[in-house]
Amino acid sequence: MLLISVVVLLLFSITLLAIKVYRKFPAVGSKHLFLQTLLVFLWLLMDAFVLFGFQHDFILQMHALKFVSIVATPVVFLFLTIVYTDSNFIFKKINKLYFWIIPVITLIMIATNDTYGLFFSNLEVIKVGNYFGVIPHKAIMFWVHATYSYLLILFSLVLLINKFIKSPPIYRQQSGFLLLWCSLTWLLNILFVWGFNKNYLYDPTPISALMLLFVYYWGLFKYGAQRIGPIVRDLIVENMEDLILVLDNSDIIIEMNPSMKSSLSKIGITTNFIGSAIVSLSALLPDLSNRFINYSGKETLVNGEGSQVIYYEIERTIVFDKDQNKLGSVIVLHDITAMHKVMKKLEYMTSFDQLTGLYNRAFFEIELERLDTDRQLPISFIVGDVNGLKMTNDAFGHAVGDSLLRQVSDIISGAMRTEDISARTGGDEFCIILPKTDEQEAIKIIQRINKLCEESQEKPIKVSVSWGHASKTSSRQAIRQILKEADAGMYKKKLLESKSTHGEIVASLINTLKESSFETNEHAERMRSMSYQLGLKLHLSESQMDDLSILALLHDLGKVGVPSSILEKTTPLTEEEWDVMKRHPEIGYHIASSSNDLSHIADAILSHHERWDGKGYPRKLSGHGIPYLARIISIIDSYDVMTHDRIYKKAISREEALEELRRCTAKQFDPEITKSFCLLLQETPSLEQSKFISLAHSV
Repeated sequence: MLLISVVVLLLFSITLLAIKVYRKFPAVGSKHLFLQTLLVFLWLLMDAFVLFGFQHDFILQMHALKFVSIVATPVVFLFLTIVYTDSNFIFKKINKLYFWIIPVITLIMIATNDTYGLFFSNLEVIKVGNYFGVIPHKAIMFWVHATYSYLLILFSLVLLINKFIKSPPIYRQQSGFLLLWCSLTWLLNILFVWGFNKNYLYDPTPISALMLLFVYYWGLFKYGAQRIGPIVRDLIVENMEDLILVLDNSDIIIEMNPSMKSSLSKIGITTNFIGSAIVSLSALLPDLSNRFINYSGKETLVNGEGSQVIYYEIERTIVFDKDQNKLGSVIVLHDITAMHKVMKKLEYMTSFDQLTGLYNRAFFEIELERLDTDRQLPISFIVGDVNGLKMTNDAFGHAVGDSLLRQVSDIISGAMRTEDISARTGGDEFCIILPKTDEQEAIKIIQRINKLCEESQEKPIKVSVSWGHASKTSSRQAIRQILKEADAGMYKKKLLESKSTHGEIVASLINTLKESSFETNEHAERMRSMSYQLGLKLHLSESQMDDLSILALLHDLGKVGVPSSILEKTTPLTEEEWDVMKRHPEIGYHIASSSNDLSHIADAILSHHERWDGKGYPRKLSGHGIPYLARIISIIDSYDVMTHDRIYKKAISREEALEELRRCTAKQFDPEITKSFCLLLQETPSLEQSKFISLAHSV
């Protein structure tokens, strides 16, 4: 009885331990561990009842009942191993219920064994001294159960072996113990089941399984409650990107993390510094200097140069024991290169204009206040406004407008002295502060800038800026008022020069057009001559004649905004290139609209590629909805293009061109104008060579 009491007490203690672990560690597979403990408890309890039995039927009932634990244990053990080894993907591929099919069938065979005898063919109850035992004679279903159970155990062992191989060193001891004891437990079971020792009556498997559960519990406590903190700290340090050095009291390096070793390796330092003084390492990193050792608090240190420079925030922490005795120190180098670049960019953005690289308005205002002192007198201001920026943006797009602003800023920077401050203070406005500079010197600087603008070869638009200036010569003068005077002078200058400046810009665009590969002076003269003759035949007014003559010259003005690679292409244009080419009427329209001298022909420029049948571009106008002069110039331009060589085509004869015009009448061209032009060609055989007679006005 004493032995039974000890066994029961032991089993009860194990059960309490299982409950405690289950409640304290619910996320570490403790549910399966708890269930496995209960099964082993049942197995051992039934074995105890058999061992100390007193009736034949009771012993056989206890022997049969323990098989509830025996058939369930391999399945539950597999589930426990799957959770422990983090192999839960298996449950996604195989439903848990499938694992229980054979165990359930086995229990049914055991329950009906007296009828069918499929599990045991016979059971013998024997007595050895004061103890009892059961000798089973195994039938076919027993071996099915045994084979299935060993396959599950083998699968569990494979998972444990994989866990052992892949575990970090700190966890390998735990998984190794589990693997060893699991192998021993099921080896003992195999020896017993297959009867390698016929004289051994009692199954050692549940006792061994009990010890295996102890190993699991030990693992949960040792590596869970007691060691998880240090383990996590070690793993964090091992995987940190920060560079970490551990020094003793004598500044000897006793440890460095992998990031520190890797960083040294990248710059060609492969020496093992463990056990060396910190000075031996800092000597190889001169950029870190002695501050690497002798400092307190946080500092920013720099290592490398050029594009390879790395910025570190370095911090040294003294380590004390519980009695406040100094043990050593930890040096942490945190890479702040990315943050440093961001800060530099933010600093740049707060002071500089992103487009031009000059100072921005905010910085200009700060400098204006800073330089408002007597020792800076006389101080002068230059205010400039870029001419034609709106025209440039409208005609060629903001990318070309931005390019114009950058060119102006480069010219300003090239004309400035070191102590001068130039800023972009608005969309097309620039301001320059000239400390210790009188009015005469400011005028010279403006002249220098204007000369650089004149020498500029930038296309497609001429660089032009209107300037105003003013100087503060006395401390009694308000600096803001002086700046207003410079601004007012700029606007006055812009107003006075606007007509001539605009004319110069348009003239530069026309020159650009003439320099293209096909817009020659001869083409322009032929167009003007034929326009004049056709205008007379159509009985145009004098004003219409003047407009038609200008339109003949400038109808393709928008081609200054088309890349030369497209204009000079000798092969057919792609769909994308055609889309670019078809924008030239709109570009020409925007340029002409911005000029008082050309605004009256802007609509005709926009419409000179429209067709009578409405299939033209850009607005798909048709019939009389197309401006009259645009209909005229469309016919003349088409005829001249057909009868003269272009880089992408050969000329055709006068007769062939006439036939093409007649073929396209009422489709591409106005029927009445086409008829008049064809008659004119027939009446004037040398119409293309006729000289242009006169114009009432010129561009």
